[in-house]
Amino acid sequence: MKIIEYRINQARKLLESCRLNASIKVPGKPKGNVEIRVIRDLIQDLIEIEELLRIKIPLEEIEGEYAEFTISTLLDMRGKLDNMLAGFGVEGVKAPEKEIDLNEKMADKIIILMRSSDRKKLSDHIDARRIIATGTPLFIEDMRALKPDLPDSAIKGIEKKIEGVKREIENKINEFSIEEIIVLMEDGDKYLEKAKDLYENVRVVTCEKISDLSRSELSEIIG
Repeated sequence: MKIIEYRINQARKLLESCRLNASIKVPGKPKGNVEIRVIRDLIQDLIEIEELLRIKIPLEEIEGEYAEFTISTLLDMRGKLDNMLAGFGVEGVKAPEKEIDLNEKMADKIIILMRSSDRKKLSDHIDARRIIATGTPLFIEDMRALKPDLPDSAIKGIEKKIEGVKREIENKINEFSIEEIIVLMEDGDKYLEKAKDLYENVRVVTCEKISDLSRSELSEIIG
């Protein structure tokens, strides 16, 4: 570890003595900038990978957390290089796309779905305040159809829950000046579709499994 620290400090001192940026003009290519800070980070990453490989090989295969560290570091390095080289118009290289801000896209929208577990999963990407998990259909007759053996003693409690969900939806509509409600259901589900009978500007979207939706798929759904 002392060797790693020494080499990193040596590289850092050298680069810190340089200008922060350097403009380079390659004949026939656009003029681009080389960021010394990025070069410094890349050198540090390379030194750490080199020392890891020196320790682990040829004694054993790289696996587990060591493999994850190596691959993630190399991918991060590629992203930094692509971003810098794109400024020079290098063919086949483009700057990484800026990550889409889903909360920005959800500014005037809310999502309604059935299960709280799906709400928790989607909240990894979207502000949880924009997602409502009903836990029940929006009409008591649909709940009876969903669970025919439901005892009468449970009906009053479910009716109260349905009314509470409807109030929450109305509150969100007013709080966020909602212009579109996205009803998100899995293939084969049908009960939340009746939100169209209660609210304006409802768009129903179905998918195979809500919890498996990726960030890009969510972005497409939000529109």
